[in-house]
Amino acid sequence: MKPRTPARTMALALAASGVLTATSSGTAISRPTAREAAMVSMGDSYISGEGGRWRGNSEDNEAQKRGTDRAYVCESRSSSAARSSSSPAPSATNTPPPEPKCTKDPKRVYGTDTYAYPCHRSDVAEVESAKKEAKLDLKPVNIACSGAETKHLLEKTFKDQVPQVKKLETELKARYDVKLIVLSVGGNDLGFGTLIRNCYIAWWFGRTCETTKATMEGKVESVGKEIKTVITKIQDVMKGEQYKLVLQSYPAAIAPTSRNRAKTKTAQRSQGCQIKQGDADWAIGLGNKIAEMQHRVARETKVSFMDIKNAFQGNEVCADTARQAQQGESIKKQISEVSAEWMRYLIPFSGADKKQESLHPNSIGQKALGYCLKLMYGKVKDSSDPVSYECLRGGPQKLRPSDMQLVRLNRPPRTVGAHRMAVPRDHTLT
Repeated sequence: MKPRTPARTMALALAASGVLTATSSGTAISRPTAREAAMVSMGDSYISGEGGRWRGNSEDNEAQKRGTDRAYVCESRSSSAARSSSSPAPSATNTPPPEPKCTKDPKRVYGTDTYAYPCHRSDVAEVESAKKEAKLDLKPVNIACSGAETKHLLEKTFKDQVPQVKKLETELKARYDVKLIVLSVGGNDLGFGTLIRNCYIAWWFGRTCETTKATMEGKVESVGKEIKTVITKIQDVMKGEQYKLVLQSYPAAIAPTSRNRAKTKTAQRSQGCQIKQGDADWAIGLGNKIAEMQHRVARETKVSFMDIKNAFQGNEVCADTARQAQQGESIKKQISEVSAEWMRYLIPFSGADKKQESLHPNSIGQKALGYCLKLMYGKVKDSSDPVSYECLRGGPQKLRPSDMQLVRLNRPPRTVGAHRMAVPRDHTLT
């Protein structure tokens, strides 16, 4: 027998470990290792995690916003005491220990790279919450980007990011065994940002934003065609893979007139819902129309659809069954999830990051959407056909993010005003 050379010994060891295998000619070639099962979120700010910095809202303008700003982190009392013991001894006796040190850094929420771009992919984005909170056993991979339009998924570089479908094709598909793709796109093509700005200006001058309304309503069907193109491209890229694709709608941000607690202009300004109530009702109706279009596109492209337009009912901005953080609440004593608003309120003129966070799901809302996604994956993973569901609150006595439920949609989503969650009028805010 010939002695084994070091190279031959190494090849045999690698082959035994599954890294190498032999061809019929005896040549060792590499064999791909198992890919980690993953879920991928693609699209715009409503799925990237925009707004996740906040845990409810507060009228107060002090530094920590009554504990609602998750960018703040305070050290523990023990850390504060240790810091004090390592300092020179005070000259006076009975000197109280120093207060815990608090520091603010939005990168704690949005990450160093994505905050700089800024795609605002937060640590509580829908796929992240589905994994961490709802315990969906798939690796979260978030390539969505705040501000993205359909063209930024298809062919246009955006905020130094390659087109999302290209990233899926050239990087993620090889790295992961993608089991689930969840897509939220179309709002920026319609001009949501312009709508909010124009309706705010109209509110300020006591008018309605009729011109913007007409423009947006006329674009719904054309945007539907662009969404269809995105889905078709994703399907082409993922051909041959065992995965599920879910298109989702957008959640309503501001409570309608019938459930809005801010009845005066002063209250609307202080509580962050500076849109005339008639315009807010119209925006909810537009959201329903967009959801109907998305549902139809999902059926035409044979993908599943998750409608979240009513997911936050009872906890929208200025809802009469929700409130903002009050005096005495803080990082250590936070407003409850049941009582808080689940959307970031409107900040029309502020720093770029704060302004773009306006009317997006905050960390509580993102957690709720994570539970919705887990429930939806449970419906689609073993189904041979696409399915359509609406994600809603579990009922009057189930108001936490973990209490979400799915209701089957056999037809296009309901028209405006046809569905309203029964929130008890005597619901106690804690």
